[in-house]
Amino acid sequence: MDSNMTVTTNKTIRAKTQTIWQGPQPTAPELGIDTPLPYLNDSWTIAARLLDKGRNLYRQGTGMRGRPNQAGGYPGAWLPTSLGRRAPLIWPWDERDIRHVAKMIAYLWAAEPGLVEEYEGNLFEDARILKNGDFCCHEYYHDPSRAVSPYVNHVTMYASGAADMPWLFGVTEMARRRIFSNISKLVQRTLDIFDPERSGLLNVGVGPDWPSRGFWGAHLGEPNHYPANYDGHNKLVIAGMALAVFVRRFLDAAQEVDAPETKSLQTAFDLLTRAIEGPAWNDLAQYYYLQRDENSDRWFMSMNGLCEESRETDVVPHYAAELCAIPERIQAVGRVIHCAILNKRVFPMPPRYPTHSWYSPAHPNGVDMGAEVGQLGAAWDTPYFHCVQVLERLGLQQAAQRAVLRRAEVIHRDQDCLESYRLDGTVDHTRFYNRDQYILSATAHLASIIEGLFGITPAKTGFAEVNLRPNLPLYRRHRHTEHASDWAGRDNRIRVRLGRRGTMDLVIRYDEAAEILTLRTSAIAIPAHIRLPLDLGSRFKRAFWGDQPITGSIEHGMDSDFLHVEHRLDGETLRIELNSHPQKGHGTTPQIHPE
Repeated sequence: MDSNMTVTTNKTIRAKTQTIWQGPQPTAPELGIDTPLPYLNDSWTIAARLLDKGRNLYRQGTGMRGRPNQAGGYPGAWLPTSLGRRAPLIWPWDERDIRHVAKMIAYLWAAEPGLVEEYEGNLFEDARILKNGDFCCHEYYHDPSRAVSPYVNHVTMYASGAADMPWLFGVTEMARRRIFSNISKLVQRTLDIFDPERSGLLNVGVGPDWPSRGFWGAHLGEPNHYPANYDGHNKLVIAGMALAVFVRRFLDAAQEVDAPETKSLQTAFDLLTRAIEGPAWNDLAQYYYLQRDENSDRWFMSMNGLCEESRETDVVPHYAAELCAIPERIQAVGRVIHCAILNKRVFPMPPRYPTHSWYSPAHPNGVDMGAEVGQLGAAWDTPYFHCVQVLERLGLQQAAQRAVLRRAEVIHRDQDCLESYRLDGTVDHTRFYNRDQYILSATAHLASIIEGLFGITPAKTGFAEVNLRPNLPLYRRHRHTEHASDWAGRDNRIRVRLGRRGTMDLVIRYDEAAEILTLRTSAIAIPAHIRLPLDLGSRFKRAFWGDQPITGSIEHGMDSDFLHVEHRLDGETLRIELNSHPQKGHGTTPQIHPE
């Protein structure tokens, strides 16, 4: 099959029926955040500036460090992986590149005419899924004879990124028939190749390069994570998790328009989730297995088959945040991440993996000086976002805050988005393999600020409903101390787009003296599920939407209390009145004379 011919044909079809995307525009300057932390605001600016640079270079086709230029540039709405001096990548596309692109389009660039359709076509039509449902791996993009990936990781890394598109935008009416047909064939073909016995678990895969690329990091990002018991026929639970999220997102979109592929997608989804929530769950350890060794008939909870105390902190949190419907299991995953960040300060890698440590410029008191110091190990980008996802869902605010704010500090410190971060800010490529100007780091950080710190996520396809679940540190850490939170007494603001629904301005304010918490948004006429943090649920007195009283419910979470309110975003202000804290004014921070 001639993949280039497929691209031309599909683009010709789209050109006759839709607005043609004219290329990237700069991120609108009014989009962004206003917080009391200059380094957090700066990290947003650095990341957004890098994305704009990457989009333009990609469109121009500008080769870097020996990469050949391509006349006329690359036509698709992709992002490169990296632009820096170390391992810059500007290729037609890469499964890893697309993990957060749909989110960036939804929150930053959705106003560009034709962009959503362009990217939709890139993902689902243009030589990505072949006529029989085989998946065209990026490594063989220019060699159609070797285009089909023999490894499940290529397919499910693609699925991890492509799943966002129908959830954030739905499927455009013009493309529904072709896209649902392609997706259904891809899912069935993936099951045929990687799970011929229909166990619900996918094997690693065996191909011409086996085993050099066969395990390819198993979503952990690097090829040196071979398990000691490696075999291409071993089953990967996390690969099935990524595919399950992908299938669920398209199942939701298909059900909305009553597409004929709904039944086959439902069958595939049930098959995958029965296996994940059935034999792949370990009741004793209260966590998911990561793989099954088909040779020894054993299950493993680690990637290398040796350290069973380790836990995978990339796809498992993603699955728990996006899909799992069993609260106790989501909480079990969240506890692992919570402990890793706050106690072990290992993030977001498996807790027993050797760490790359950095320190917080705001807490430069040393490496091991207690829980308040800023040291936090490791920094892989997609796991960073996925961990923040599950922390946001569970309302584990302190861990989510530490994850996002520490990442913001090192981006500000280095004035760059890097592949990983070092204690001393090292960017010496003769010492460490570390991509600079790393696009994935920028997209993961922006997504974590939007969805994790400010808690803005779609509640239905295409933002037909929205969740507003901020995790801002509005209150004093200890009420008896004399220091109010930096976030109190001011407007904490974020302005982003909600896909094609328009731009939303979200402002959250807590006035400690008056004991009033407010939330207001622009009038975008979307039903909202609002969850606001309270330091003590018992302090809630009453709530108003504009001048009208409104009912709310108190939730006692894993480490925080919250108020839940349901209302349409009509531009009015949600005002919550609180009772005075029982310890307010009782005691002060001890003052110690320097002598």
